[in-house]
Amino acid sequence: MFSNSGNWTKTAIGLVVVMVILQAVNVVRVVADPIGFSQYMGIGIDQNGDTSFVYVYGLRTAFIIVIACVLLFLRDFRMLSVVAVAALILPIGDAMLALRADASFAIVVRHFLIGLYLAATALVLGRAIRETNS
Repeated sequence: MFSNSGNWTKTAIGLVVVMVILQAVNVVRVVADPIGFSQYMGIGIDQNGDTSFVYVYGLRTAFIIVIACVLLFLRDFRMLSVVAVAALILPIGDAMLALRADASFAIVVRHFLIGLYLAATALVLGRAIRETNS
């Protein structure tokens, strides 16, 4: 399917696939242990706390997975790039929420690193678009 793709295209596809897999792992973690996942996000709740926000995270993540998979299947790198840039609001917002919840420095940094990964993916997708159009 992608055998005739150039290096930037293959790299872009790889970055998106890794992102989809990691997001799918997060959805499973949300369902398996919502309280543990809230702590991983830096907004821990106790055993008696409301886990609704964790399930909201899981639902938005499942939606992102579907969008990314559809766009990848369609090889719509331009729209994937737009989605990656627009999605930057999510890890930045997560970092800000974690900061407000007095999360550890490592958790806040992880959220920003996720944002950097999204930004890098958008840039590589841009290269793949140029490669595909040439």
